[in-house]
Amino acid sequence: MMVMTQQIAQQNEKRRINELLAQDELSNSQSDRLYRQALTMIRDNLQDFYMQYADNSGLSLVQTRHAVTGWDMQQWRKAVNSVDMANWDDEAKYQAGKYSYQAGHDRTNMIDAIIGLAVVNMTANMRQLINDRLTADQASQINHLEDSLEQYLDRKVKTPLIYELPSKSTAKSIITQQEIRNLWSDQLWLNSQEMANDVQTLVNKHLRHGMDLKDMQDMLTEHVNPKQFRPGKSLADRMKQVDYSTQRLVRTESARLIDEANMTTYSMNGVSMVQWVTEPGACEKCQAIADQGPYTLASAPSIPNDTHPNCRCSKIPFVY
Repeated sequence: MMVMTQQIAQQNEKRRINELLAQDELSNSQSDRLYRQALTMIRDNLQDFYMQYADNSGLSLVQTRHAVTGWDMQQWRKAVNSVDMANWDDEAKYQAGKYSYQAGHDRTNMIDAIIGLAVVNMTANMRQLINDRLTADQASQINHLEDSLEQYLDRKVKTPLIYELPSKSTAKSIITQQEIRNLWSDQLWLNSQEMANDVQTLVNKHLRHGMDLKDMQDMLTEHVNPKQFRPGKSLADRMKQVDYSTQRLVRTESARLIDEANMTTYSMNGVSMVQWVTEPGACEKCQAIADQGPYTLASAPSIPNDTHPNCRCSKIPFVY
């Protein structure tokens, strides 16, 4: 009977993993939409500046090192009005402020500022996407734990299912910890700022030599296969790298949150041992971890620290 109960518990957990994988796909599509919005904003503005100032040799620093005109300021206002800053965090507002100051120097800086603003908008929305996903996962995981623990533990769950930090006397949600949120938020902003600098450098490289329509087309060319990426030549590919890293960040931080929820809840409810449940197509490392189980609660590997980014494996109470 115990074996059957454990098998049912494992099947239930695999269904939960599949639910999370489906949510990952949805988050990926949302991240990809934000990337494409930013790419479109950059493309449209580059084309506008090209049509306004290019001559027979293309668009070069000769044209863009001039002081900004009324038309240029109109482009900046159009760019600003195209983004929704309602949910921006302090870092986004700070970065946008820097670009606003930069935009008034000359046309070259104006182009750089519009590129930077597009990246800031993309990053601020990706940050909100991650935060919303973690908040949703927190709530759904509590419901999952309530259902699963009642099914195969010997007793009903009497302790409220809440996150409780070992060193604190009050319950506190992992999602509200500033230090935890800063870990992924800071990394997201670091990735985006490096990418913005690379995109601006690529555009200015072409401006120095005179950017023609072919140069612009090459910069905006996307490649589906990451092995074909040319981030040093295609700003689309360079931006896509950040899109991919954001998707990995969503999944990794979701897995971290869920593992913390599981382990804290198990500890609060007297679970002493856990069994490792692998995600579909698990890697050799995770399969080896599963084969070496079950584990005591204290010795169980953590996710993703002891596994890898993108890990969707999980742990369930082991009934013996």
